[in-house]
Amino acid sequence: MMEDLAMHLLELLINAVEHKADTIVLEIFISEEDERIYFLVKDNGEGMSEEFLKNATKPFTTTRTTRKVGMGLAFLKSLTDYTDGHLNIDSKINEGTIIRFDVKKDHIDLPPLGDIGETIMFTLSKKPGLDLHFVFKNDNNAFIFDTIKIAEEIGEVDYTNPSIALWLKTYINEGIGNIK
Repeated sequence: MMEDLAMHLLELLINAVEHKADTIVLEIFISEEDERIYFLVKDNGEGMSEEFLKNATKPFTTTRTTRKVGMGLAFLKSLTDYTDGHLNIDSKINEGTIIRFDVKKDHIDLPPLGDIGETIMFTLSKKPGLDLHFVFKNDNNAFIFDTIKIAEEIGEVDYTNPSIALWLKTYINEGIGNIK
C-alpha cells in the first residue's frame, strides 16, 4: 500500500503523462452526505487495449520495458477493496483512460489525503505544456485549478520554475484547506 491517497493519484497522473496525455482532469469529491470520497482521473493519452485492461489491476501487469513490475493499479484496487470502495477503469486505444474510484470516508484503513498540491506540482513539472484541470469539492463548495484558464488570463506559465512550483503547491493546498 501507499502511505497516502496523494501517492495513489501521483501514480495515476504520472502514468497518464508517460502514456502521452497532454490533458488531464483530476477531481476529488468529499461527500459528507454519502460518507464517501470520489475520485476521477481522466486523460487523453494512449489508452489501454481491452486485453490489457482485463489484467490492469493484477500485480506485475505493466507496459514498461524498463522493468517488469507494475503495481500502481494493483495497489489502488487493494485500497478500494480494503476501504469498502469501488474501482472502475474505462480505456480506449488512442482516446485515453478514465479511472473512477471511491472509498468510505471514515474507514479505519483509509490513509490520509496527503499533499495534493505537491502531487499536482510534480505532475506539471514532468511535462511542460500539460493541460491539467483540478477540482476539489465537498457538498457545499469547490476549489478549481485549471492551467488553461490561467494561461488565458496571464499567458503561459513555466511550472518547472522552482518559485512557481512552490507557489503552486501552496496555492493548491490552501485552496483545498478552505474546502475541507
